[in-house]
Amino acid sequence: MNKEVIGLFKKFGLTHYESSALAVLIENNELNASDIGRLAEVPKTRVYDVLEKLGRQNLILKVGTTPKRYKIGNIDEIFERFLEKKEEEIKELEREIKKIKKLISGAGAKGDRILKVRGRNDALEIIKEELGKAKKEVKGFTDISHHKLEKTFKKLNQKNVEIKLISHLNKNALEERYGKYAKIREFPHLGLHAFIVDGKKLVLGLYGENEEEEHGLAIYNESPKMVHNFSKYFDYAWGSKS
Repeated sequence: MNKEVIGLFKKFGLTHYESSALAVLIENNELNASDIGRLAEVPKTRVYDVLEKLGRQNLILKVGTTPKRYKIGNIDEIFERFLEKKEEEIKELEREIKKIKKLISGAGAKGDRILKVRGRNDALEIIKEELGKAKKEVKGFTDISHHKLEKTFKKLNQKNVEIKLISHLNKNALEERYGKYAKIREFPHLGLHAFIVDGKKLVLGLYGENEEEEHGLAIYNESPKMVHNFSKYFDYAWGSKS
């Protein structure tokens, strides 16, 4: 089986068994369930369930009846549907971002914690405080290279907290400052400055054009859907080639 093909299908949300079965059918055109299970290393007790799920998604077709055989659907249409699904997830994230911007720009902002601070230095102090509470992992979109965050990442690294950062345009600078403590990749992520802490908290910064003007911060401790959407987008961006 082609591991790259399996890995690609998994990025589009299929399970390992579903991805393996689909990869086997790409390589072999038509197979019965027994052969699919054997070649894809799917347990006999799971193979029909896996094939049924692939069929419901219109990814494979049944051909013949005795015994039943299976073949992959139109590969161009399959990838088109996968891409449409990912595009819709990104649009949903963009809608969430717009909601947050409206909250921050509106008078008397509501939510878990919506803050306006004077200057990027104060904003980074609050971000540093929130990130410092991490127990397991920090996943972040940022292009800011700053000694305050460096100190925080160093302390987290010493506590075995995993740190992953995605840069939009500033990967080299981030690697130079944070490379000892964090894994860093590059992806065009709309210029976000957002951090997901332990999969439960979202810290979002909306910065002004210069360091001294007013900056906005949103800290969500009780918004699991929003945290989930950002985390899902992060995982997609982390797994994509820049």
